[in-house]
Amino acid sequence: FFLLSTMAASCCSALHRLSSLRAALPSVARSAAASASFSSSSVATAAAPCPAANISCATVNIATVGSAQARPFSSRPPRRQQQQQQQRQQDYQRRSNQRNDANSAVDNFARNRRAKAARGSSLRTHAVSIFDGDYSDPNDIDVDGEEQPFAEGPEYDDLDDDGWSGITPEENVSLYKKWEDSALEHMAKAREDGDGAPYNPDDYGLQMGSGTSEADQVLQQEALRQQREDDAQRKRWGENARPKARTREIDERGRAYGRGGRKTASARVWIYPGEGMISVNRRDFVEYFPRESHRESILGPFVATRTAGSFDVRVQVEGGGLSGKAGAVRHGLARALERYNPDYRPAMKRLGYLTRDSRMVERKKVGKKKARKSPQWVRR
Repeated sequence: FFLLSTMAASCCSALHRLSSLRAALPSVARSAAASASFSSSSVATAAAPCPAANISCATVNIATVGSAQARPFSSRPPRRQQQQQQQRQQDYQRRSNQRNDANSAVDNFARNRRAKAARGSSLRTHAVSIFDGDYSDPNDIDVDGEEQPFAEGPEYDDLDDDGWSGITPEENVSLYKKWEDSALEHMAKAREDGDGAPYNPDDYGLQMGSGTSEADQVLQQEALRQQREDDAQRKRWGENARPKARTREIDERGRAYGRGGRKTASARVWIYPGEGMISVNRRDFVEYFPRESHRESILGPFVATRTAGSFDVRVQVEGGGLSGKAGAVRHGLARALERYNPDYRPAMKRLGYLTRDSRMVERKKVGKKKARKSPQWVRR
């Protein structure tokens, strides 16, 4: 009796858990729960004649299976997937709207073109020759008091039905020549009738390309002057565009001079072939510049041009401190080497020895301790 009661209690607990799982799972999970319930019941039925130890083991296994299957389950996708799906739908809708707008614009354009073609052009144009055209006002009122929109007469009978002249381009050129000859004849006759002087068509510049009239000669002289000015300007531009031709600048004593500056210091440097002796303000180089960094900076141009020990140097420097004087001497020495031999320029230019360092100490401002330092702030 005890064994039967224990088995019944374990089966009831397992069935209760499986029923709760069936209520929580969807239709697919319900089939799995039904199969699990069938298997658990079959296991419990088969385990009836087993000893107490085996029954307890089966009970524990069923409880474990039921607790493992009874996890909470949601059919909704994660929030990130929902956001991605919404974004895809919005992009698809936007592209559809753009395609619809483009199609509607094309349809409207085609519809307008068809309507315009159906209406016809409201402006009617006529090709009128400049020599054969009628320059009278077509809106003049005739004797009967009516307007004449178009000139009429036998001289306009050669026009086609569409209003185009039937003459060819060759005939048009011949008509122009006739008109020019007649115009010259009328002008010559008018001048002879006025003062009796012989007519010279060149006075009016009507003989194009002849160049014998006074006006044509003035124009030719002006064009020639302008051309000469343009040629001279181009020549100056070409000369300025060419690099400056640098030559050696050595005085009668065989020395090259260079002036350098740094901060407020100014140095005058003379170099001439020698054994490498350097004097600064009539003092020894090492004595005047005891700091090794200053001496290395000054000898930089010699190292760049590979001429160390080939020149004697005499320097006169004034103003500033030791750093400013060292920079001024190096600048003047580089310029002196360039004037002695222009081939030394590229090596020194590459290292910046020929550039004047424009950095200066910033001036003190009113209300400041220094250029930018403010006085100590006090609350009271």
